[in-house]
Amino acid sequence: MILINLLPINYTTKSTNIFQRKFIYAVIIIFILFLAGASIFIKNKTQNLKKNIRNAEKQIEIYKKEADKLDKLRGKLQVLEKQIKIIKLLNARGKDSLILVNKITEIIIPEKMWLTNLKTYDDKVLIQGMSFDDKTVADFMTKLENLAFLKTVNLNTLKMEEIDNIQIKKFEILCSKKTHEKKQDKK
Repeated sequence: MILINLLPINYTTKSTNIFQRKFIYAVIIIFILFLAGASIFIKNKTQNLKKNIRNAEKQIEIYKKEADKLDKLRGKLQVLEKQIKIIKLLNARGKDSLILVNKITEIIIPEKMWLTNLKTYDDKVLIQGMSFDDKTVADFMTKLENLAFLKTVNLNTLKMEEIDNIQIKKFEILCSKKTHEKKQDKK
């Protein structure tokens, strides 16, 4: 038996063309939806990354402020450590100076002399004062030489001045201290 196709040629090709067109449209729509979904996904991802970057920048600013505070505190700590060292040094020197002033005031010859200035340095002492005569200054220097913590006593200047019609001798004595060897701690 012979089969005869009674349908026109255009009809059969038309149905396959419609199917092909629908398939192509479906593929294009799916591709467009895929591109739209991908662009939305990328947009969300970039927004999240930008948000993370902003948060990281805020944290960096916070940490920079904290680091600045820490640097300031370190600077203050160094200043305080220096001040503590100076205070300890002054305390040690202050005790020595207090002993020195106490001993010198003990050997002053009352009513014949008085001190106008007393300066202590690391290894020297400068004593300035006034007296009525040379002998009082000489006696004072002899007493200074007998002190255990002074090594040498030298008269720098001795000037005669007149104050209210009274002859006064102004003197300046420079003394050198004996050095104390500090004991080193054994570790």
